Amino acid sequence: MKNKLIYILILIVVLIACVSKKKKEIRYINNKADELFNGATFLLMEIGFQYGNIDSLRDIYIRIPNDSAHLRYSYALKLKLKFAILKDSINDAKIVAEKKAWYSTHAGKLQIQHPEWTREECQKILERQIWIGMSIDMVIYLRGYQYRRNVSNYGSGERYQYCWDSYTPSCFYCGSDGVVTSYN
Repeated sequence: MKNKLIYILILIVVLIACVSKKKKEIRYINNKADELFNGATFLLMEIGFQYGNIDSLRDIYIRIPNDSAHLRYSYALKLKLKFAILKDSINDAKIVAEKKAWYSTHAGKLQIQHPEWTREECQKILERQIWIGMSIDMVIYLRGYQYRRNVSNYGSGERYQYCWDSYTPSCFYCGSDGVVTSYN
């Protein structure tokens, strides 16, 4: 009889421990679900949806019982993924619109002709700016092909001098990579 009582007490302790562990697990999953749901609503606000939409989603979320932690988590995860995809597609549409607007400008059309040039470089070229680090091809674009080219080698590799007599500055210096290192 005494042994049966001990076994019953042990069984009760084990059951209480299991129930406690299960409650901790449910609480943990519900906390993660809440984090996901809050992240989803934050994404929705970033996209620009109204609070009424968020309130209706929150009503559905709250109606899922706390005991159904996996359902809450699944619902919150689906919302977050859906809104992340929506945000990405909106951002992609904005990028496409920005690129379309850029390529309709004079600098954008120049970049279409010379995709190796950056936006900033194309804008500088259209403003007829000259700078160290520009390529000799950019200078030729600005000045045309009426130039003299002199090659010299003083032991450190070939150096090139491109000169336009009717412009100031008139001479540009670069290495074999074609990047302007100086001008005068």
